[in-house]
Amino acid sequence: MRRPIVVSCVLVLAGASAVPGALAKKPFNGNICGIPFGGELAAAHISDPCVKGKTRNHPAKRSPVGGSVGSTIYSAHWGQAHSSASPSHYLLIEITKYYGSGNALSLGRKLLFGEVLQNGYPIAVGNRASLATDTYSCAMNPPTGDCTKGEVLAIVGNYFVLVGLDDAPPTIAGAEEGPAEDEAQDNEQEETIKGPLTAIAKSIAAKL
Repeated sequence: MRRPIVVSCVLVLAGASAVPGALAKKPFNGNICGIPFGGELAAAHISDPCVKGKTRNHPAKRSPVGGSVGSTIYSAHWGQAHSSASPSHYLLIEITKYYGSGNALSLGRKLLFGEVLQNGYPIAVGNRASLATDTYSCAMNPPTGDCTKGEVLAIVGNYFVLVGLDDAPPTIAGAEEGPAEDEAQDNEQEETIKGPLTAIAKSIAAKL
């Protein structure tokens, strides 16, 4: 489900200006498990407990374009990633905090903004964000055999946020298998995860 972050872009984001009012907030403590509300998880068909990932620290290093950059990466997931044996209900959240100084910051921010926009269509989360959805073959989710995945990428002040959802919303009983019907079913399934994904991303942005 997770797509790799483009290191050449993100490692120069550190120290970008925070959103107005950010200084009034308490610093993010890395507790991703406590961010999504119960209703948001239920809407995303997530019932498994949260599993916190190991915090990864990358000390600041000098950048070839000037200044130095470092990052701290926090992650957590709910459920099991998709396998061919069964459909999955899997949520992944990854939050990367950047810090540093120098001319590399403005260049990195521009590159990362472009990466976010290429991911999908813009949504109103943080400084800039995008949402992409798709369906894929999932034989254990009859009758159409489709499951759905979606991803939000967002920039919130000094943070880069990834929210990935792998879902198996119920398909329509007795659905036809023709091309037109299949496309309509795909669109309907993708619509079911846009709301929960966006809501979770907004909750994250409010904490950063």
